[in-house]
Amino acid sequence: MATRAASRSLLALLLVLTVSASDDFAPSPKADTLNIKNNCAFKVALVISPKQGSPALGFTAVELRPYEYALGIPMPHEWSGRIWGRTDCSTDGNGKFTCATGDCGSGRMECGGGGRRGEPATVAVFALGGKGGRDAYGISLDDGYNLPMQVSPYVFGASQGGRQCSPARCAVDLDAACPADQQVKAPGGRVVACKPSGNSGFLKNACSTAKSLSCAVVDTTYTVTFCPDNSEF
Repeated sequence: MATRAASRSLLALLLVLTVSASDDFAPSPKADTLNIKNNCAFKVALVISPKQGSPALGFTAVELRPYEYALGIPMPHEWSGRIWGRTDCSTDGNGKFTCATGDCGSGRMECGGGGRRGEPATVAVFALGGKGGRDAYGISLDDGYNLPMQVSPYVFGASQGGRQCSPARCAVDLDAACPADQQVKAPGGRVVACKPSGNSGFLKNACSTAKSLSCAVVDTTYTVTFCPDNSEF
């Protein structure tokens, strides 16, 4: 019996999270779902942090390898939360997991309920099923910048109210242009992130497409892409 139960649990996990290198981003019908794509040439440790009062998504924390995907994560229609990637991560001799950017201070791959960020990160923000049934989504630079990112909605029926739901993106690399007093550097001196300053004027001006959007949608698949390329625009 124990073996059979363990097999069912493993099957359920595999149904919730599929990591692959395929380009199949077809949406799942009659549900909001989330796909994560790491299009970077380096590993990205994913964080999905629900807002207080929203449930945790059925997802096991993972460090995505370059060009690896996490597909088909179910999202409740009224879910709210934040998603970001951690980079330049390592585990020390005591098993403590830390990252140069986006670190959440837990010392583990899992961030825990708090989801605190100790280092700057580009953040995808979601508030689904709000006023009038509209989904709000976007890219926030309020906590700094560490990765180019895009949020793309895939809406059944192709349009809502005669228009397609637009992607939100900050697809430029801002590290090189980051002012010296806002730079976060790796041990070798490479700039890996940009801290916010005041009202984050430099970041917001340099990436004006990082903003909040909304669309009157019901069944949607959202794809969050780290390091999007021209084929995603």
